[in-house]
Amino acid sequence: MSGSGTLAGGVNTSSVVTAVTNTLLSSAGANPGSNAQATLALINSAIASVASLRGTIGANINRLQAASNVESVQVQNLTAAEDQITAANIPQQVTNLSEYSILNQSGISALAQANSAQQSILKLLQ
Repeated sequence: MSGSGTLAGGVNTSSVVTAVTNTLLSSAGANPGSNAQATLALINSAIASVASLRGTIGANINRLQAASNVESVQVQNLTAAEDQITAANIPQQVTNLSEYSILNQSGISALAQANSAQQSILKLLQ
C-alpha cells in the first residue's frame, strides 16, 4: 500500500501497514496463532483509529454546514432589507414630505395670527 498519513490518536498508517505485513510474513514461524492474534489486534487498532477520525471529520463537516446556513440566512435578510429600501416609492414620500411641511407652516401661521389678535385686543383695551 503506497501512501501514508496519521490517523486519529497519532497512529501512522504506514507503520500499521508495515507492522501487519511483518506479522503476516512472520506467521510462518513457530506459533502462527499468536502472530495472527497480534495482526488482528493491529487491524482492530487501525479500524478504531479510522472510526475516530471519521467521527472528528463528521463533526467538523456539521459545524461548517451550520456556519454556512447562518451565512445564507444573513445574506437573505440583508438582500430583503436592501430590496425594501430600493423599492421605496420616492415620489409618494416626497409628496408626503411636502404635505406635512405645508401643514406645519400653516399651523405656525395660525398660531402667529392668534397671538397678534390678542395683542390687538390688548391695545384696544388700553
